[in-house]
Amino acid sequence: MKKIGDLHLSFDVGHSSIGWAVLRQSPVAGKPEPEILGTGVVTFGADDCLAVNRRKYRQARRNVRATRQRIERMEKLLAHLGLFSAAELAAKHAQGTGDSFSWRKAAAVLTAVRENKPVPAMSWTDLWEILRWYAHNRGYFSPPWGNQSDVPSQAENDEVSDTQKVANANATMKEFGTDTMAETILAYSQWYDREVAEWQQGKRLDKPRHFKGLNAAFDRDSVVWPEVNKILFALKGQFEKLDDALIRTLLGNDPDPMKDRTAWQTIPCPNIKLPKRYHGGLLFGQLIPRFDNRIIGVCPIHFAKRQAELLAAGFSTKEANHEAAKQSKLPAKSSSEFLRFRWAMQLANVFGAASDERVTRPLSSEERHALTRLAAESGVFTKQRFIKAVRSLTNWTRDNLDAMLMHPEAERSLELDPVQNTIRKSRLTDAIVQLPERFQKRLRGRLTNGKSVTLGEVREWLNEEDAIAFDAVVDRVMDAASTRRTRKQIAPNRDDLLAEKLKVEFPSGRAPYARPVLRQAAEEVMKGWDPRAEQNVLQPRGCLCQTEQIKEAQLQRRLEEKTNNHLIRHRLLILERLLADLVAAPEFAGGDKSRITAMAIEVNSELRTLSGKTSKAREKDLEERQKDFRSVAKKVEETCQRRGARPTAGLIRKARVAEDLGWCCPYTGKEFSIDTLIDG
Repeated sequence: MKKIGDLHLSFDVGHSSIGWAVLRQSPVAGKPEPEILGTGVVTFGADDCLAVNRRKYRQARRNVRATRQRIERMEKLLAHLGLFSAAELAAKHAQGTGDSFSWRKAAAVLTAVRENKPVPAMSWTDLWEILRWYAHNRGYFSPPWGNQSDVPSQAENDEVSDTQKVANANATMKEFGTDTMAETILAYSQWYDREVAEWQQGKRLDKPRHFKGLNAAFDRDSVVWPEVNKILFALKGQFEKLDDALIRTLLGNDPDPMKDRTAWQTIPCPNIKLPKRYHGGLLFGQLIPRFDNRIIGVCPIHFAKRQAELLAAGFSTKEANHEAAKQSKLPAKSSSEFLRFRWAMQLANVFGAASDERVTRPLSSEERHALTRLAAESGVFTKQRFIKAVRSLTNWTRDNLDAMLMHPEAERSLELDPVQNTIRKSRLTDAIVQLPERFQKRLRGRLTNGKSVTLGEVREWLNEEDAIAFDAVVDRVMDAASTRRTRKQIAPNRDDLLAEKLKVEFPSGRAPYARPVLRQAAEEVMKGWDPRAEQNVLQPRGCLCQTEQIKEAQLQRRLEEKTNNHLIRHRLLILERLLADLVAAPEFAGGDKSRITAMAIEVNSELRTLSGKTSKAREKDLEERQKDFRSVAKKVEETCQRRGARPTAGLIRKARVAEDLGWCCPYTGKEFSIDTLIDG
């Protein structure tokens, strides 16, 4: 009869394999060595779990969908203007993707404009084919809203970078003496036809590359957008409804079309609806990507609470988990809830005692409210000002303030209102404070949204009466500055003061908890509680206390919901399947989980950092790490060979430490060498 609870499982999870072993405790008393029932390894391909290819395919699908939607919106606009009927548009769709050689027509118009010749006659169908071709070939758009990738491993994936593509396009334009995309393609195609003819006649051995093989990307701002604008203005006289309004609806405003949020609404079309984050016209506009919202964590505390409420309301487990996760997203650290929570937790960490008190105590509710009122006036506390305010308010003779504020991040937690702090630092603070309430609210709203505002823009908001009071404060500031300045200092003028830009620097990243939890934690701190404390007689359980319900809710969440790292997720999912197979195997546990008494899992610490890297990139990374070791090992081997000694691992280890110390003793300051290590 088999012994119950006699199996041990061991796993070694790496980026390229998962090793496993099943051990059985020896039934013989006094024999600690276990019996090895089985070992093995699950290997993975070199680049089997990369998100690069999946990301490429997803981006390609998005580009195709965006191009299709862009063309459909322009079709709706032209149909709304009566330029094409529904039957004509349906016939054009039935014909396929349109004329892929429309760049010839575009180049003809651009050449005529450049040479001051009559523009060739065209129909709306010809112009539509040109617009459709540019919808497929809009050019390269630079950051921050563009399509440039900042992935360091781009060159490692054997791809031509975007900057290299732009350089190729600029070199091609310089070679053919052109400055537009359509004319460049036309000039290259004529050259290509001649070269191919010579190649077919045997006059040359190598066949010239087609234009697509050049990997050229034309800059949208300086090449593509201006040339389409030039084409439409050149053809404006030929078409009745091709006016400035239609051009702005399609292209946006010059010189920065992407800053025009309402360009696509210049000619209202009831069939076209776009979100507020769409900028520019229908042809060259785009949705501004929300980079901060791509990966948002879930608050474990609010998730457990909402999950329990939804389950009690009759939702299924799947629906409750989905809704609870959606309602428990973590807000940005720039939110007011996080700023108040960060300040409150700093107050909750303060402890001290007066000379007649033997035990330290936290700040009382009244003391916390008083400090918060002081912080709200200026928006921020400095370290020394905060220490002085706390000690004068509490009369403490000993506290933990000095130790608590030693951390470099501690002073940032003393900032309660970054907007108020920015306004307070301005040279025209008095003028801003005296603004009417509606203008102060507008200014704070723009600064809270991360926008920059100059004081000259604030001056333009005011009516005549308010502007007089504002100018009076500006004059007073100028007079005071002129009085205090030295001979070498230059007195500020009105333009300098009004050109001052106000912009708030908010903390980046995501808050640790959801908004309701942040608000509740701040309220509990202001009541004198500790939101992290367990339930006791003096106060109820804090909202940040990790209960068994919260821990159980997190344990029930699936692995793919807990991490966005595809490599970790894949390897651990394979580990789960491997564990199930080992338990079910008849030669091991035979499906009896009770036989498993212990399990050891070792996970490669580099699993997270190596995620997304190709095998070539991993080899390069490993080579860089071993570079110093190999260099020191080579020096040790050469010295030992010269001395006739034997190089050992301990000697190499000592030499590596000495290399980090610069071959100088940190205690005596004397320099030494490998010979010193060999001689002991």
